[in-house]
Amino acid sequence: MHKDENGDLVLTDEEIKDFRAKGIMPMEHIYLDAMAENQGYMDVDQLNNEDMNENIKQNVKFGHDYGAATWIRAVKVNNSEKIIDEDVEEIGSEISIDNDFFNRVLKSLFTECFDEDLPVNKNRYTYTFSSEGRYLKGFQEEILEHNFYTYKQMDNLLESISVEKKDYCKDDIEQLELFVSYVRQIMTECPDADYISVMS
Repeated sequence: MHKDENGDLVLTDEEIKDFRAKGIMPMEHIYLDAMAENQGYMDVDQLNNEDMNENIKQNVKFGHDYGAATWIRAVKVNNSEKIIDEDVEEIGSEISIDNDFFNRVLKSLFTECFDEDLPVNKNRYTYTFSSEGRYLKGFQEEILEHNFYTYKQMDNLLESISVEKKDYCKDDIEQLELFVSYVRQIMTECPDADYISVMS
């Protein structure tokens, strides 16, 4: 990058080729002060993140995403000694979280807050990969099964996110705020639900 005769910052032909190779079509003239003020870019390298906001918006969605996602929604559970999928009634709206984002940002918190001794978690039963059936232990992510959280547990988890979000980068913070807002919305929608289910 260099200044032209008018004092404007411009990209060299090499830099333009480099950005085009990465699928980013740069402006011929880049005004550093305007970028810093309006877009938050401090130098040319940060243009690599030009389309990041659009991608990040896809990490947390209100509704069902049929792709690789973790799904969260309120449920009612028919308690029994062996709780299978048919015992779980999904109600209200659903939130979908991109799996990569969930694994990178949220998984450790959900695993830490998971109560293995909660009766509905203790009694989860599946025939997946087992013709005879088996009880599930711990937070399930390898198979499509419910991980249950009480409203109080989920509320504490959301509170933890709100307190600790300063430790995340700006884009993650925006997504976490959206996530917290969506979860609180489904909890408000379904005050009579038994639990919040997380399926990863």
